[in-house]
Amino acid sequence: MGWDAAECVAFEDSYNGILSAIGADLPVIITVTDYTSEDDFTGADLVLTDFGDPGQPAQLISASRSFNNDMLTADYLMQTYP
Repeated sequence: MGWDAAECVAFEDSYNGILSAIGADLPVIITVTDYTSEDDFTGADLVLTDFGDPGQPAQLISASRSFNNDMLTADYLMQTYP
């Protein structure tokens, strides 16, 4: 796409995905699955149960950045990853 890594965020759900994103020097947001909930997500910016929905907030598993939201939104992404 011709974008610089500083303009991107990776969304992954597995250990191999986080390795690829970190290898590409991208910040990583993880949403776990039943199969990957026990994976090692060291290095991820956020690890969430899901992106969240109205009335069903995302549960924060771990974070290296502040996340005090019920949902992962475009506004959050644009403010956190300018």
